[in-house]
Amino acid sequence: MTLDVSVSCFFCRARKYYWQSNLAVLLMLVLIVIPWLQVYTFLRKTRGWRWRTSVYTTTAAWACYLYLFSATFSSQYWEQVSLDWLEFGIIRVGILGITLTSMLSGFGMVDTPFSTWKALTLRVKDADYRAAQLAYQRTLSTINKKKSILAQAQPEQAQVCPCCS
Repeated sequence: MTLDVSVSCFFCRARKYYWQSNLAVLLMLVLIVIPWLQVYTFLRKTRGWRWRTSVYTTTAAWACYLYLFSATFSSQYWEQVSLDWLEFGIIRVGILGITLTSMLSGFGMVDTPFSTWKALTLRVKDADYRAAQLAYQRTLSTINKKKSILAQAQPEQAQVCPCCS
């Protein structure tokens, strides 16, 4: 029994290491590789610049990008908390991603009422209401089935790896 517990705990640590290494690779791609390649491809292919000029200009633009990325949203709180580069990068990517998403969704927020006005003014028929009710009942039954399957699977998982719970 103790061998099973130690092996399952080893797998928990291995999963955590695997998760962190994948996260580090994805973050390096998002922060370092992809921006550099995008600017280089734009300058080399679209503008027709020479190889050396494209590399130098891309590297300078990339250095400015990394400086702005590290200086963005700096506050006294972030300077007091010690973060490793992985946490720092995830926080910054999250902040910038949320900001860009909110800016882009602003257009949808303004455009949606005008584009859906006709659909909102249509009268709902009884057949449409019944069809929606049936779909709702099917969804509820599917959710209840999945809940029962999860309830049965949770005690089995607690027995497999007690150190992860």
